[in-house]
Amino acid sequence: VNVNFAPFFISTPPTTAISTFNYIYPLIGGDDDGDALVFTLVDGPREMVLDTKTNTLTWIPLPTDPLENKIIVQVSDGKLSTTQKFTINLTISAPAIISFVADDPDDRDNIFSDDDIITINFDQATNTPPVTKMADIITLLKFNDSIGDDFTGEWVTKSRLVITIIKAGGAKPGIGTLRVGVNKAGNLLNEAL
Repeated sequence: VNVNFAPFFISTPPTTAISTFNYIYPLIGGDDDGDALVFTLVDGPREMVLDTKTNTLTWIPLPTDPLENKIIVQVSDGKLSTTQKFTINLTISAPAIISFVADDPDDRDNIFSDDDIITINFDQATNTPPVTKMADIITLLKFNDSIGDDFTGEWVTKSRLVITIIKAGGAKPGIGTLRVGVNKAGNLLNEAL
């Protein structure tokens, strides 16, 4: 009796990807009969490509892609086939803060007050989302302490944001103790995205 065994996957897919970075998954399969194998991308993001010469799955995800991406690939020996189903979880790439400077030009007391300025420099050009309202800035950035009851921002370049304290109110953080980071839930992205 001549029995044909189904092909199988040997490779395990990476299940995380970072937006704007190349996702690469070399497909490796086996067949107990020694049959030639053909790999197929059955389902995945529109931009995902399977190179049939190298059997490598590639994709450059965008921040607008879903955070969870269902993928189905198939390996066939010409008679039988096996599918591999997996999900790629997308991490959104955001610009990183490389420096920030707090300036206290009016009274030089090193405590935030009205009209003080915070300049934030990013490692790359951003998508320059709105920053004219305090709520806009809080959506994009997280501070370790309150910087005031009201403040506004302006993109002076695509990688430099200047925040002006309009009303310090009860906020009195020392200029040397303030820390700032990018809020991952915000909409601060790389310019190309």
